[in-house]
Amino acid sequence: KDNRLLQGPVCIRKGKIHGKGMNAARQKCEHFSSTGAIVPRKIDEGLSRAMATMGFVCVILVVMIHADVSPSGWQVVVMQVVRGFTRIAVPWFFLAAGFFLAGHVGEPGWWRTEVVKRVKSLLIPFFCWLWIYRLFDAVLNLITHLVGYKFGGGAYYGLWDEIIYLLGIHPFRLVPILWFLRALFIFALLSSLLCKCGRRVIFVLLGGFFLAYFWHEGADVGNTWSFFEYFFPLRGLFYFTLGLTIR
Repeated sequence: KDNRLLQGPVCIRKGKIHGKGMNAARQKCEHFSSTGAIVPRKIDEGLSRAMATMGFVCVILVVMIHADVSPSGWQVVVMQVVRGFTRIAVPWFFLAAGFFLAGHVGEPGWWRTEVVKRVKSLLIPFFCWLWIYRLFDAVLNLITHLVGYKFGGGAYYGLWDEIIYLLGIHPFRLVPILWFLRALFIFALLSSLLCKCGRRVIFVLLGGFFLAYFWHEGADVGNTWSFFEYFFPLRGLFYFTLGLTIR
């Protein structure tokens, strides 16, 4: 009450701060109300608008990534420049996901709460898209078989392969378009461990990031690369962890 700077250990029980060391706790970016209760770390309004704008731009860039364009002449140069800009889109979403989740770290039951929220926002949309896509693909295959005309349906991989694919746990087959939702959910499950590792893990992930990049550019590594690019993307993990640590 008299605003004295107290030194000493901090103990948090049931969402309250007890004992001395309030100043030390604040230095760790924990936010408390006047009663000592933990409250969410809010984002500055200007930063919030900037991140929303950046998110909108990155959505457009993702669309551009998947645009099927065949340039010629001077258009090739323009296309390469544009593709360079589109490279920031997916990393941005991983970084932003980690940044927003970091705002709840330290709240009572934060990990369980955040995982449950992401079941609704990530896992359910992921499975809905996966099953609708595969049903549509199966219909195309059936039509192909009946009328002998190829509509573009995918290949049939076998019963067991299909089962683990539809369960969303196939480590090698790509889930079209929304593969990153599964990756973000996996990272949310690991968020508690990542927070405990702190900034030190960034250096390890940074090395893995560059190794994965040059590995991808210089070699055909088949299933191994597919796993670390889409099921458990090392580059995505790097940016997600970076988002956790910079807030």
